[in-house]
Amino acid sequence: MVRIDALNTIFCECFIVTVYSAVMKIIILLLTLLTLVSPQALALDIGSKSPNLFGRTLDGKLFRLSDKTGPVVLNFFWVECKPCVKEMPELASLGLKHPKIEMISVHVEDEERSTVQDFINRLPAHPKTIVTASPAVKDAFDIRGLPHTVVINKGKVELVVEGYTEKSFSALKRHMSTM
Repeated sequence: MVRIDALNTIFCECFIVTVYSAVMKIIILLLTLLTLVSPQALALDIGSKSPNLFGRTLDGKLFRLSDKTGPVVLNFFWVECKPCVKEMPELASLGLKHPKIEMISVHVEDEERSTVQDFINRLPAHPKTIVTASPAVKDAFDIRGLPHTVVINKGKVELVVEGYTEKSFSALKRHMSTM
């Protein structure tokens, strides 16, 4: 009897150590993953290399941000976003004042291209290039709300504007006038 109890005790201790070790490995792995996907890790920092962006223009052509060589203003929007509706015509006007800076509006929600086209057709003005992209692009560009605007020059992030207010749009205009 004593021998069986000793074996049971040894077995239980080994089992507990094994389970404890496995649990600790899982905890360390989860903490590592949380660190990698923390907001600080995903933040789009000024001066950092811009993520690439793939999508389709409204006429179905492939769009790759990496193909652009000059300065670009990316404006991320959604057809249901009220501030986006107000901002689009102002972006179009700003684009006309700065023809060397390409204005690109990117729709980032799951919608049919025809729905996005109908939205664009209802606006009094809009940037020339409209792209539809996967909602996954929101992670790459650290988008927490819409509209969201990123100025890119020579492949580097120069300015990030979250939301649409008179103050934020003025910051965009000031920055573009220095480019």
